[in-house]
Parts: sequence; C-alpha cells; structure tokens
Amino acid sequence: MSTWFEAWTGFGHWWVEHRIAVWTLLVAATITVYAYRLIATWFGPHDNSSNGIVVGRAKQFDNRSLSLILEEVEASLKKLNVVGQPIAANSDVFQESRSVESSRSLTLGGLLGKASTTADDKPDRDASSAQSDKRAANSGQEAEGGSDAAKAKASPGGADKTSFAPQFGSAAGDALTDRMNLTYQIANMLVLNERALSDRLQNGAARLQAVLGFQVSINPPSYAKDCVAVAEIELKLPGGVAPISVVAMIPQEKTYNAATLSSSSDSLDGSVVSAPWRLGVSAGRRQNNVFLHRDSDTVAFERNEGWYGGAFGLRRRKILDPALTAFGWEFRPVLGRRSVSPGARQMLAVVSLPLEDPLPPPEGADVRPEAINIPLLAVRTRTYWRRYHRRHQTSSIPLGLWPLPLSGPRTVKTAWYDVPVLRTADIETSLGPKVAKVDWTDVGGGAAIVLVEGEKFFSGTEVTIGGARYRAGDGNLVLKSERAMEIHTTVAALARGDAVLSGRYGASIPLLAKPPGEDLPTQGVNIIGSPSIANTQEKFSWLAITLASATDEPLRAEIFGRTPQPIICVGDAVAPQPYYFNEGDDDETRGYVIVGCFVPAEMLTGAPSVLFKTPFMGANWAPTAALPDDTVTIARIGGGALIINGTLPFSDPPQGQPTWLAVLDRDYHLGATKAFVRLTETHLKLTVSEEIVARYEKLHLSLGSRSYLLDLPRAAQNPASVSPDDSEEPRTVRRGAARPSNSKARR
Repeated sequence: MSTWFEAWTGFGHWWVEHRIAVWTLLVAATITVYAYRLIATWFGPHDNSSNGIVVGRAKQFDNRSLSLILEEVEASLKKLNVVGQPIAANSDVFQESRSVESSRSLTLGGLLGKASTTADDKPDRDASSAQSDKRAANSGQEAEGGSDAAKAKASPGGADKTSFAPQFGSAAGDALTDRMNLTYQIANMLVLNERALSDRLQNGAARLQAVLGFQVSINPPSYAKDCVAVAEIELKLPGGVAPISVVAMIPQEKTYNAATLSSSSDSLDGSVVSAPWRLGVSAGRRQNNVFLHRDSDTVAFERNEGWYGGAFGLRRRKILDPALTAFGWEFRPVLGRRSVSPGARQMLAVVSLPLEDPLPPPEGADVRPEAINIPLLAVRTRTYWRRYHRRHQTSSIPLGLWPLPLSGPRTVKTAWYDVPVLRTADIETSLGPKVAKVDWTDVGGGAAIVLVEGEKFFSGTEVTIGGARYRAGDGNLVLKSERAMEIHTTVAALARGDAVLSGRYGASIPLLAKPPGEDLPTQGVNIIGSPSIANTQEKFSWLAITLASATDEPLRAEIFGRTPQPIICVGDAVAPQPYYFNEGDDDETRGYVIVGCFVPAEMLTGAPSVLFKTPFMGANWAPTAALPDDTVTIARIGGGALIINGTLPFSDPPQGQPTWLAVLDRDYHLGATKAFVRLTETHLKLTVSEEIVARYEKLHLSLGSRSYLLDLPRAAQNPASVSPDDSEEPRTVRRGAARPSNSKARR
C-alpha cells in the first residue's frame, strides 16, 4: 500500500513541475491534427459544386409509349373484382383483443420477543422474514388456485374457457366498406390514367403534353447523416404567362412494409422497516405492441411560389412568377439506415404545356415559319439536404455545431437551360419508318421470305400482305435491327394484294421497292392481247404473255432483273417458276417483252384469267388478261366439208407422238390424207361425203388429254362466216379498265 502511495506522490510532484509543458504539447497536437484535416479537405480531392445530389439534364420521352403502358394497367385494374368476394365469413369474427399483465404484492412481517435487535441476530431476522414472505405467497397462490377451481366447478364448461382461441378480423360491414373504398380507389386511378380534360385540351384543340425524364444521382456526404435528399425541378415557358400543369409524377411514392415492436414495462418497489414490524409493497405492469406501417423511400411533391421560411422564424417572400411551376422528389433513409441509399434513380414527370398540339400540315401545303418552330421549355433544378426525424416522419432545416461545410455547398441551384419539346406531328414525322429496299425469295413449298431494308423499324412494327397481318410477337416477322426486318409469308399472299407497313410511329405507308435506274416505266406495264397457250395436249402447256410499257415506251427485259421477282397466277393458282423473259424480235412484238413459263394443263382448265404481278411495285405493275375458253365448234360449208374452229390452237404434238384424231365413220389422222388437213393454228378441215355427214350426229376430236365430242351441223353455212378474219385488231387489256378495249396495239 505504501508503494502505491509513494508512486502517486511522485506523480503529483512531476505534474506540478511539468503541467504547462504537457498542456502546451496537447494543444499543439490538437491544432496540428485539425490543421492537417483542414488543409487536406481544402487542397484534397473534393467537389465544391455539388452536395452529393446531382440532377441530370431533362430528357423528353415518348408520351404514346407511356399511354400504351397505362392502358395495359387500366385493363388489368378493370378485371379486379373486389366487391364480389364473399364477406359472410366475417360475420363471426372478433374485432378487439387486449392483453395486459399486471402484478401486485404486499408483505407484512414482525419479530417476536425483544423490540431491539443487534447486528448478530439480524441475519436470523431476515431469514425468518423471507420464510414468512414465501409462506404468504404460497398461501396466496393456493387461495387463487382454489378460487379458479371453484369457478370452474361452478360454471358449466368452465374448463373449456381456458382453451378459447378467438378468430380476429374485420366485421362484415367493415369488410364491405373497405372493399367499396378500394373499388373507389381503383376508379380514382382509372380516371387519373385518362388524364384531366383541362390537361388534354387548349382552346378546343389538343394540348401539348410532354414526358420529361430526370436522372437523380445521390452520393451522400458525411454531413448528410439522418437527412433527406431533396431534388426540386422548376419549369416555365420563356415569355409565357400561364403556368405549366403537372399531370403525373412517376414514381409518386415508393414505400416499404416495416414491422415495429413496441414494448413497455413499469415497476414500483418499496419497503418500510419499523421495529418490530416490516412492510413491503411492489407493483409491475408490462405491455407489448406490434404493428405494421409503411416506410416511405421516395415522396413526390409539388410546391407553389410564394412565402418561404427564413432564419429565426422570419418569413421572406420570393419573387412571384405566375408562369413558374415547381415540383420534385424527396428521398428518405429507410429500413433502419441513417442515410439515403446511394445510386442513380430515374424519375419521370408528365407535364401539360399551355400550347396547342397542331396536326401535321397536309402534303404540299405552305408551312408558315412560326408553325415549324419547336417550343422550348426552360428548366432549372435545386438540390439540398434537410434533417429527418424518423419517429415523426418529418424534416427540418439541418443544424450542427459547424454550420459551414468544408466539402461544398449544401444547396445547389443550376442556371436556366432550354429543352426542346417535340410535338406529336414532329415525332410522327421524324420517327416514321422509311423503306429503302424490298426483295423476296421463293424458298419452296409455296413459302416466301421478304427482306426489307430501311430505317426506324422499332418494336411494334407490323406488315399486312395480301390480307394477312404479320407481327413480331407471332414469329412471322423478325426485326433484325432498326434498319432491317424479315417477313415469312407465302407466294400466294404476295400475289393476292399489295403490302402495307405500319410502324411504331407515323402513318401507315405502302411497302414499295425502289429499283435503281431511270428507265423503269413510271405507269407500270400492260398485257397486250390475250395470253397464248401452246402444247395444250401435253401435261405442261406453254403460257406466253406479251407485256408493254403503260407509257408506250419500249420495254426491256433486263428491267425485270432489277425489280422484285414477278409472279404469274393462272386463276387462283401460282404458276411454277422459272419464268423466261425475251424481247420481241419482229415488227409486231418489237418494244414488247414476252414472258413465258410451263403451266400444268389442269391449272388451265377452267381458269378465267392470268395475272402478271411484280410484288412491291404498286398496282400498276399487276395487269390481268382473260384466258380464251377451250371451245371447239364445227361449221359445214357445203357438201361434206366440215370446218373445225377452236379458241385454243391445235398445236402439233412432239415428233413421234400421235397427232390429232377425228372419229366419224372411221379414224382420220391430221395430215395423213387430204381428207383431214390444217388451215390455220385454230382451224382444221375435214372433207367427207354428204351421206356420211347425214348418217352421224356426233364427231369425236382428240389429242392427248384434249378430247371433244362435237355436234354435226345439219345444214351448210356461208363459208365467209367461218373463215379467219385477220383484219380485227388484237384486244389490249390495261390495268384499271372496266373491260378489254380494242385500242390499237403498239407495232
């Protein structure tokens, strides 16, 4: 003990001699540390222009895309059936339960014998008092137990009450009221999604609306602990007098579900000792509460220009601008954190400008200079921190021991900058699809793939071909990129009709190819005369079509090498490829293009017309012509001479194959004797005696698959009426004509 005393005495003498030096050293060290921190903060890496809250420049988003999303949400809300759920189960539930635990005790003890005690017999007295208290407590418990047992015996079914487990919930009427309120909230959201008429109309015309996006980046500094981050946006039209209406703010609120456990316990103990008596009193109460609440992370707000609070409760008035609109978002710490979560947040605001949203001017109309000016929207942002009181869910001005931060300002306000606001007509015109090249390929089996090149092929692009609709979600339209797409269709669909492209923006446009070259017929092509059919007795017949330019200019075969591949349809069937294109080489066909292909003979049977279509070139590149009927008649010109007339030529069979056969009294082979000869391609002559003609009523003419049973005429006819007439001009079929015309063909 003396050693510690000597050491403490020695330290006291040393401290008296050196205390000034020690205090001087401590002060110098403190000043050095703070000076180093000040210098490091001042000259070290820091941002004097930011407070940890940065709002990016405003961007305009597509208002129509947001409307489509809201329409899908609206359709989902309409499907909710809140009131129709059963509420009869809520008729026998309990609405309240209270649990309070209380304890009280009273002890009274005394000592027998002497009224005074000494220190030696005090433990015995305490032990005796403790035993007395224990006996009293036990007797109390027994008495209480006996009372409960008596109550259980006296009350029938009392033993079952100890296992009573009530079911809690809302009453039936309250449940119905809650569901009706929820239905009203859904109706409120549906009406809000439709947007107010005052935000959609301006002087009876459509009002200009814009979807503005702001990226808010938050990196809380050290002084932002227990603070909320506030980002304010101010908007106005330069030179405007009417304010901008805020239609919606997204997100309007972002919350988390939080459970809070509140536990409270109160106790009171006291005792009085007065010899020879001892009195003790104790009481306790404990209560637990568990509740669920919402913890808001993001809160949207809209503020008015006017009075703002100042220091010491003073109020100052800002300059009132009637055209200015202020709104913003407040970001709060949640989930037990003491600071706002760092990171970037994407915020959207739908605003309605006091301007008309005009329709696009008609094509070819004069556009006034003031009508093409894009309106500008002035934007300014302000960011700052406010002290957050988590218990009361409120905020206030941040106060601290060091009011002037060293790392930068706590409130940052940007300068005004302009944002162009595109009108609906500007967006539709600028983002409408444009087609540069269209081509297609026959992949066999009647299937075809259309390849389209251009620009602005966004998601949602659709194509209609021949009455069939093609969309990306159906798998028959593939968007390779914004500049190319691929369509899976059929050759028959390409032949049935034209194609229309419906983009995500803008009006629908015809899907037209743009082949290179200036020698393409601007008005399309026509079919000259009737298509010719050869080798009709074979399995495949040769079909030839004569094409001419609709502008009476010479037509060249190489033009069809630059256009999309043409399609020839016989009736409703597509003629198989390949197609052969040749230029006319005689005086009658010079300047024309003759297209030929092999067609199955059964395809020609009953076919009324032929279609020559160049897909994706427009209606002027799809002429049609009627096919001649396969009809054969007999005319009698005198004696036993019979003239056989055919609408289709009587083509010669291949070498070595049987020729035309006429069966009357016997078999007559064409060209075998002078009795059965050819006059022209469509006229044959059979010479027999008059007795043979009078004896029979029918004549059978056949070659391969072509077979005719013809009636013999009973009287001779004028030969002039059945002779070929070469003076009649060939009939010309032009696109758009109501019927074939007899206009003179180009020679």
